[in-house]
Amino acid sequence: MKAVRFDSVHVGDRLGPLTKLVTDAQIRAYAEASGDANPIHLDASAARARGLQGTVAHGMLGMAFLGQVLTNWVGCNGFVASFKAKFLAMVYPGDIISCYGEVQGKDEGSRSADIDLWAENQQGTKVIRGRATVHFQALNRTRGDV
Repeated sequence: MKAVRFDSVHVGDRLGPLTKLVTDAQIRAYAEASGDANPIHLDASAARARGLQGTVAHGMLGMAFLGQVLTNWVGCNGFVASFKAKFLAMVYPGDIISCYGEVQGKDEGSRSADIDLWAENQQGTKVIRGRATVHFQALNRTRGDV
């Protein structure tokens, strides 16, 4: 996906999809990287003892997928200034998570765009909903930016 420039952003533009297959190996790697070794993420019997159907992915792993949608979209042309999410449903190993976004607003003065984000599993159930603001860099005509 090619990064978007501020002048080509319009309300209603869609981001994604970015699709991820959630695996046990990915969950273990995220647990190690984040320092969150809660047994519900790593031990199926411990997760079942807590009423779950098996291990579950970290909510923040799913949020990272949404963050990737944003960074793929803006590329080097800007940065994510704010990003929040609400976790709506559990994500399990084997789930296929598809991530999307939609531009809800654009501010010429601050060169920013407000984005609604969501991730859904293979059944179409929304598992995460989020909101972000992306700021775009000003063009630097002395460097030849267009």
